[in-house]
Amino acid sequence: MEMRRRGSTVAVVHPDEGSLAAMGTNPLDPSVRAAAAHAARAQGRREADAIRRLIPGSGSV
Repeated sequence: MEMRRRGSTVAVVHPDEGSLAAMGTNPLDPSVRAAAAHAARAQGRREADAIRRLIPGSGSV
């Protein structure tokens, strides 16, 4: 929370249900790597606009 105390905006993105399901019980299992990467990328695309709005000068309204 040091960053917030110094005035920074902080956003934490946790894995959503789809990403968690893709990772399964062992996110280090190489057999789930591709599915987890695809799910994470899809989540990132869904979250991008919300995060972009937090960046000063990003051009988003």
